[in-house]
Amino acid sequence: MKRALSSFAIIKNNFDEGNDYIGAFVPLVLLLFHKKEYQIVNIETICQDFKDEYGIQIPRHPMITIVNRLKRGYFEKRGGEFKINQEKVKKGTKHINYQEEIMKYKWLLNHFISFSEKFTPKITITINEADLLFTKFFKEHDLDIIFAVGGDKTVSLLPDSNNFKYRERYLVNRYVNVLMSEGGEHAKYLINCAVGHNYASTILYREFANIRGKGTAKKYYFDSNILFDLVGVNGEFRRKSIVDFLSVLASKKSELFVFRHNYEEFFRIMESCLYWIDSNYYDPEKASRSLQFFKDAGYTSIEVQAFIAQIPDILNRNQIKIIDTPDPNIDKYYQISVEDLKKTILDIYTSNGGFFNEDERGDTLQRDIVSIASIYKLRRDKVPTNLNDVTHVFVSSNSGLAFAATNFEQQVLKRKFFTIPPVLTDTFVGTMIWASTSANIVENFNKSKLIAYTNAVIQPSPALIKTFYQEIQKAQKNTTNPISEDSAMILIESGLTRHLLSDITLGDPNRVTDKTPYEVLDELKKQLSAKEYARAEVAIQEATIEREEKEIAERELLNQQNHVEAWITRAAKIIKRSVVIVASLFFAVFLGLAILGNQELVGQIINYVLSLFGLLTGFSVWKFGEDVEDKVKTILAKSLLQSASDKS
Repeated sequence: MKRALSSFAIIKNNFDEGNDYIGAFVPLVLLLFHKKEYQIVNIETICQDFKDEYGIQIPRHPMITIVNRLKRGYFEKRGGEFKINQEKVKKGTKHINYQEEIMKYKWLLNHFISFSEKFTPKITITINEADLLFTKFFKEHDLDIIFAVGGDKTVSLLPDSNNFKYRERYLVNRYVNVLMSEGGEHAKYLINCAVGHNYASTILYREFANIRGKGTAKKYYFDSNILFDLVGVNGEFRRKSIVDFLSVLASKKSELFVFRHNYEEFFRIMESCLYWIDSNYYDPEKASRSLQFFKDAGYTSIEVQAFIAQIPDILNRNQIKIIDTPDPNIDKYYQISVEDLKKTILDIYTSNGGFFNEDERGDTLQRDIVSIASIYKLRRDKVPTNLNDVTHVFVSSNSGLAFAATNFEQQVLKRKFFTIPPVLTDTFVGTMIWASTSANIVENFNKSKLIAYTNAVIQPSPALIKTFYQEIQKAQKNTTNPISEDSAMILIESGLTRHLLSDITLGDPNRVTDKTPYEVLDELKKQLSAKEYARAEVAIQEATIEREEKEIAERELLNQQNHVEAWITRAAKIIKRSVVIVASLFFAVFLGLAILGNQELVGQIINYVLSLFGLLTGFSVWKFGEDVEDKVKTILAKSLLQSASDKS
């Protein structure tokens, strides 16, 4: 057992006691000296033993800095080695309560093992396997913390390990999600581990001093994902943490913005829910996270409309202003190569065998490129090397985008010295601020991050949903044991179904069989009482009837409107023809009088002028008739179509 999590908890506790990011590691090094009973040791041995004991790999130079922080008398330097005073070390470790953290960690592992055994069929995990899964879990979070400005995506405190399998990744995320939702001391322990992991990761960052101090930029611009968090689509904990985060930034006199193109995309997705919330063609496989949120919460279209109407006020309360991007025709000198930026981002997204579907996500990519290019233009060629000097920065929850922005700085713009890139993750900004902020805010933020992150992982993937729905369709046609249409609708639309599907398949589409719809349905009936299940069926039936009635009414209205429009067109054409005939006769009379009439020259000229009025003015009889037709259509449409709509 590597004990990495317990080590993170110790580091977090040391931070709380006022130690900085170097001093927080000192107690662990002291404990290592005591356990290994070193007499004379070199730095390479310390690094290796530290990794073996705690499951954390510290590079050579940071480790030298940590060892040098030990109080005078613990060691003497002899060339490239350290002579350890074990008597002093033993006394120094008496006040370090590491065993208590180990006991908490062992409880966590055993509790996780018991949790896994409750699945059907039972999943058996050893203590070492459980330890490895938690290490993998925290290693995944490395990408969200420091590397975005560290310049090396491969750097991590945690040793390399094999990638998560579907089952492994699902199990540990499901467990953490349950633990965080239930709360209690053990949840707090895991939060402490997460906080300690964030703090500990700063030791890998050579330029940490450049982001200390006030720790905030002058102006922050947020991506649309953070707006979804803010309005509550990603859960109450995530909403609360973002509100706290924005409050801290505002309290430090930072200005908060969202680019208009990001806001409009966010608002478009929210408004699209109005159409789909009551639609018979709702497809969970294609539904946005927002639509799933409204569906799971049982929102009606009226309630969705009320929810959306509150968005401007939410932004206003949190001091976020909507702002246009800089005019592309102004300050062209500060315009970066968007093609080079696009290539850099795609290189990151597709690295290590990754796949990026540009057809599906091209619009998102383009919006990100516009946002980053705007930050460069707003900075006007200033290259900040300290967070306190940053005037403009784009904050995203997409760590890959942040890392791509760093690569663009270093590889395309050839800035080999340290710079604050145009994109930072919200976690990174939060960690830097909270290194010197209330511990309570840090814990709340990390709790909400763990809930939001695990929620995303345990949600069934589009591939899993698609495979499951295919099996539901087959089950409906099963001649021996068909699933009813009402039951199929419950399986498709219920939020609980998705949780049960994930639990039964452990998030793996390959585990879906022809039995899966029946297994999910049976489990659904177990978790809901017969009365609740019947009520769910009735609710589905009522919703279906309501949608069908709505569609019938819409079709009837459309047919009625089509009939009215056809009648209006016929009436207008008749009037047009009448006008044309009358006008033509009118002008023909004057032309006849001019040619055949026995009149004086002046009268004859007047008749010619009147008969040729259309030609002389360019106002032909036919054009006059068409204008009359259009006017008649407008008048009749306004009165008759409005009357038909009101009656419906």
